[in-house]
Amino acid sequence: MPDLPPARLEILFARDVPRAVILRTGPSRHTRMILWDTRRDAFTDGQWVKHRIYAQRCHLSPDGKHFVYCGFRPFRPDGRSLGGYTAISRPPFFTALWFHAQHDTWGGGGTFVDNRNVWLHLPYPGEALSAPPPPGLIPVFHPATHPAHGRKGRSWGMVPEFLVTGDGKRAALRRADLDRLRAEQEAPGFDKAFIGHGQPDWPDWCVVRDGCLYRRQADGTETLLRDFNAMRFEPVEAPYRGVPVLTRPARAKAPLRSRTPAPHAPAFFKPLKDPALPND
Repeated sequence: MPDLPPARLEILFARDVPRAVILRTGPSRHTRMILWDTRRDAFTDGQWVKHRIYAQRCHLSPDGKHFVYCGFRPFRPDGRSLGGYTAISRPPFFTALWFHAQHDTWGGGGTFVDNRNVWLHLPYPGEALSAPPPPGLIPVFHPATHPAHGRKGRSWGMVPEFLVTGDGKRAALRRADLDRLRAEQEAPGFDKAFIGHGQPDWPDWCVVRDGCLYRRQADGTETLLRDFNAMRFEPVEAPYRGVPVLTRPARAKAPLRSRTPAPHAPAFFKPLKDPALPND
C-alpha cells in the first residue's frame, strides 16, 4: 500500500480566548474539525465531513463558541447535491445550527465582527436566507451587495465604512472592530479575497509541518504537540441538535444518444451497448 501524503492542517485562532480550530484534511477531501486549547495544549477531536471545506472562508468567533464555514458537496449518484453552502456550528462539530444553501461558491462563509454580529459573505443577501440565524447571532452584510444600497456587485471582500442588517439598516457595530478588520486586510501576506480569514496575527510559536503541530520554544527548539497523520474517518455525533440540511433537486436525466454510428464514423467505431437492453 503506497504511503499517503501528510495531512493538511489549517488553524483559525479565537481573538479573545486561548482556543483555536484545526481543520485537518486528508486523504482527499475528508476534513475533521479539532478544537485546540492553546493554553493547556489539549485537543478535542470533532466531526468529519467527506467534502471540501474552504478554510480561507471560515472564521472562529472571538469567544471561540461559534464557527462559520463554507463548503461544497459534489453531486451524489442520485443527482442530488448540497452544492455550495454556508453554515454556523459549535466547534469542534460541523452539525449546523444555521444553514444557507447557495448552490455555488461565488462567495460564502463569513467573519465574526464580534461575538454577536457575523458578517456573511453572500453575494446576494437581499434574497431570503434559507433559515433564521441561531439565537444570539445577528447576520450582517456588505452594503454594496444589498439592494437597499444600490447593489454594486460582489464587493464583500473589502471592509466598508459600515455593514447592514438583512433589512438594509446600518448595523450597530463598534468602529474599533471594523478598524481591526481593516488593519488585518493591510497586513503583509494577507489574502485580500476574503477579509478576516487570513492569520495576520499567527503566533510565531505555532509551527505546522508534514501533518504535525509543534510549539516553538524561546530557545528556538520545537516541541511536538501532536501528529495528526494517523487519523481516519469515523462517525461522530454532535452533542446538540442541528437544523435540516437542504439539497439541490435531482438533475433531469439526459436522453440517451443514438446508438447508430454517424456516416463519417471510422470503420472501427462500434455503437455502445445499453446494459438495460438485451444484447444482439
